Amino acid sequence: MNSTQTEVLVYFQLLADDFSIEDVTRRLGIIPTETFKRGEKGYSSHPREHTSWSLGTGYQPSFDVNDQLRSTSWKRTNFR
Repeated sequence: MNSTQTEVLVYFQLLADDFSIEDVTRRLGIIPTETFKRGEKGYSSHPREHTSWSLGTGYQPSFDVNDQLRSTSWKRTNFR
């Protein structure tokens, strides 16, 4: 990346004490980029305090965040 270009990250996360990751995936019709359940071991040896469903693009070179928002990774796969 050159000095005249920016990097953009688009990220959406649902975070709560506990919920069904599978139900959220089915209802949204989108495959998440990361999930974890309350009680699972995280990056450290400590158990996670919440359940999470998230979708993100990762950092990408761009001048316009709309390019990432139109990305195919954000499109619904079904409409239940």
